[in-house]
Amino acid sequence: LFIAEYITRFAVAGERAKYRGTAGRWRFVTSWASIVDLCSFMPWIAEKIIYWGEDGDVPSTAYVRAFRVLRILKTDRFTGAADALGRVFYVNMHILGVAGVLAGMLVLFTSSLLYYSGKGAEGFESIPATMYLSILMLTGQGEPDGEL
Repeated sequence: LFIAEYITRFAVAGERAKYRGTAGRWRFVTSWASIVDLCSFMPWIAEKIIYWGEDGDVPSTAYVRAFRVLRILKTDRFTGAADALGRVFYVNMHILGVAGVLAGMLVLFTSSLLYYSGKGAEGFESIPATMYLSILMLTGQGEPDGEL
């Protein structure tokens, strides 16, 4: 899958003005994102070439495939979105805090109601034990044994 994506991106890279021609394609191949992509699938290709046609005791090169983790380095283009999301949470921190407190109070109230209405039944031993059932019911999941 990584190889197919890389070949497809290489094939259509010439559509952008800065990657047209041989020099442009070379610029694409030597760009940071392309180098990271190459490092993610080149160990697999090297393994296939080195051990071509061999059966049996082929040494494992799975540890080399850990280079696929390098694709995480391409996430720098999303840092702006993550910063914006962080600012939204920071600006609305008080609203989110109030919503959390209200949700906690609702769970506590409904679990108390469940405890006192089903006292002595299985799963209703204490108010904290009924909190699980309360959360299931408040989120629309039903009860553990069946539908609501």
